[in-house]
Amino acid sequence: MCKQAELTAEEWRTIYKLLRLNQRIFAGSVEKCRRFFNAVLWILRSGEHRSVFLIHNLDDILVSAEDVAYLEKVFDKCATVYPRGGHLGNLWYPENKEHLLDVFKPLLQGSAQPHL
Repeated sequence: MCKQAELTAEEWRTIYKLLRLNQRIFAGSVEKCRRFFNAVLWILRSGEHRSVFLIHNLDDILVSAEDVAYLEKVFDKCATVYPRGGHLGNLWYPENKEHLLDVFKPLLQGSAQPHL
C-alpha cells in the first residue's frame, strides 16, 4: 500500500520549479498540475499499474545517492536498483539483462503486465 498519498509541499515546490524552467513543458494551472502529479504518485506507490517501473543503477554518474533514494521512495515496489551498471550499463551484467528481459517479455507477448 502507499506510504505517502501525496507530494509534500517541499517536493511539489521542487518539481514545479523544474517544470517552469523548461520552456517546452506547459504546466497549466498549478493546482491541476499538482493533482496530476499526485495521481501519478499514487499509481506508482500503490503498484496498481504494473507497466510503470524503474530499473536503475546506484553507480550512475548522473545521479547522487540522494537522488536514487528519492527514486526508490517514489517508485517503491516498482523500482529495482542495481549496485552497479553505471549510466546505461545494465546490459553488461547477465543478471540485469535477464531481469530486463523478464520485465519486457509480457509486453512483447501482448500483455500489459510486466513482471518485476
